[in-house]
Amino acid sequence: MYVPIPTETFLQAYGDSNGAAETINNQQDQLLQRVYQGKTLTERIRENVELALILRRWNGDSTASDFERGVKHHYAERGFPETVATALIRAVEDFLSNEPDLPRDTDVFILESLFKPHPQSRQSAIQKAHEEIRATPRHIPVSW
Repeated sequence: MYVPIPTETFLQAYGDSNGAAETINNQQDQLLQRVYQGKTLTERIRENVELALILRRWNGDSTASDFERGVKHHYAERGFPETVATALIRAVEDFLSNEPDLPRDTDVFILESLFKPHPQSRQSAIQKAHEEIRATPRHIPVSW
């Protein structure tokens, strides 16, 4: 399950520069306090360090060297190879060299939704996908 939120709200909730955390309005706060599978959206955003680093770089809130340092530190803390961090840094900087517009919305992934039942449907995302695949006629090609 993905929860789309305005990118600006994501950046503010993560603790973006310029004191943005203090500029969250009531509507944004209500959105950020929604609970998905036991965690608020704010908690999920703050756990998503990699995406926050990328969005901050894209938004111009960090320099290339700040971004590189942040990614390498994040990967080192988790014991990931530095080559993976370097590949991400190069990919992001290459992408940003084309000066794309910052997306209006950012999707926050709810990992637990794959396995835990949704409160309304009582099905996990995997159960729902399996049910939909089983209901698809066999002559129609399906990819999981």
